[in-house]
Amino acid sequence: MMKIIFKIILLCITITFFSITVSWRAIAADEQQWVRVPEENYAEILELVVLCTKANYEEIAFWKGKMNIHEEIHFWGADAAEKSHAVDTNSIAKYSKHICEIDNVLSEFAIDMRNNKIYSSVEPDVQYKAVDLDQYVPIRKNVRSPKVKTILSPDYYMWFMPDEKFSQKVRSLRAEKTAFIESSENENVKAFDREPREFFNSGGENVKLWDTLLKIRGRIDDRIKESIAGYPHIEISSLETDKGVKYRIITTWKGGENYEIKYIRHYLEVDESVSFNAIKTERTNSDGIKTNSNEYTYEKIGEIYLPKNIKKEQYNLKGEPVFTSEITIDTTGLNTPLPEDTFTIKNLGVEEGTLVTDKINNTEFRYSEGNLVPISEPSN
Repeated sequence: MMKIIFKIILLCITITFFSITVSWRAIAADEQQWVRVPEENYAEILELVVLCTKANYEEIAFWKGKMNIHEEIHFWGADAAEKSHAVDTNSIAKYSKHICEIDNVLSEFAIDMRNNKIYSSVEPDVQYKAVDLDQYVPIRKNVRSPKVKTILSPDYYMWFMPDEKFSQKVRSLRAEKTAFIESSENENVKAFDREPREFFNSGGENVKLWDTLLKIRGRIDDRIKESIAGYPHIEISSLETDKGVKYRIITTWKGGENYEIKYIRHYLEVDESVSFNAIKTERTNSDGIKTNSNEYTYEKIGEIYLPKNIKKEQYNLKGEPVFTSEITIDTTGLNTPLPEDTFTIKNLGVEEGTLVTDKINNTEFRYSEGNLVPISEPSN
């Protein structure tokens, strides 16, 4: 009996070891398929990726669709939860782990790509969940996420909350709803807007992929020679697949003088099968900890590749997740001219008599018969 048990244990160990060995070999084999590109070809590869990605992007004149968004903001305990300004912290254990789960549907976004105009409508549904307790925690009273409609253009940024009431600065005005107009250059209000064009990025702060690569290309000879913390400033590898070639571009950047992290490594993977758009990006700090990661898939409509699914993750200095997001874009219209009133206040659904506030010039209007009628302060 003991011999049988021993043989079974030995067989299990052998199978486990074999599985680990096969898995390791599969990973190693996949890694070995990546071939280091000769440095004299770096400039040519960067130019190829810039040319393809920019040409694909510039083929889009008009773009309509919907974005289904699921986000999770990770925080720990009542102290961190209180920073969210929405959770009833009396119901939260001091050191329990929680996730703020956010489901948003951005419906009927419409973009005039050539003239930099966007219309969007956000319908959020926010819930907070204690993961360790496997239950949702209460949200504070009088806290909710209203529906928001926005229009962003080079001339103005306008947003409207159709289910929200605001107190008025002028006592004689009794409007139930308010629309706001702000300068499009005011970045503080852009949090209300979900911008599909951002997903053509390389993971930088609102910098398109080709602009990022052109910046690297500009001093490529110097960058090839430069070494940071023992790493080459730029490394490019290639991988042949049955759908075309993939390029892996890794760059290492120095931290600033007053920057706590000494250097940052950026990982970018582009794929010929989707017009060399980014399919994966990562950023790692000098402690070897991954601070963010993005993965992208695309769909082909005609000859144009558009983002379809985007997964984004951010981590703290311990490597713990602090933010995750999964976004699916459903394109419903491409390069079909949009109605003229798409980017006007009329399209926001603002009701007759609504108070409209210009927060830049501190002036107020009434929306009447499709026009903004100035309001004079009452003289008391």
